[in-house]
Amino acid sequence: MGDEVRNALATLPELHRAALTLRYFEAMDYAAIERTLGLTNGALRGILGRAMETMRKRLRPALATLE
Repeated sequence: MGDEVRNALATLPELHRAALTLRYFEAMDYAAIERTLGLTNGALRGILGRAMETMRKRLRPALATLE
C-alpha cells in the first residue's frame, strides 16, 4: 500500500502535496502549516479537503483489493 500512497501523492499539485505531507506525515498543526506555506486557515482547509478527495479517488482501486 505504501507505493500506491507515494504514487498518488506524486500526482498531486505541489501545494496540495506539501500541505498533506506536513499535516499527515510531519504531524504539523494547522497554524504551523499556514505559516510555512503562507496560507490562511480557510485556504489550507480547502486545499487539504481537495487533496484528500483526490487521494481517496486515486487510492479507491487499491483499497478495494483489501476488502
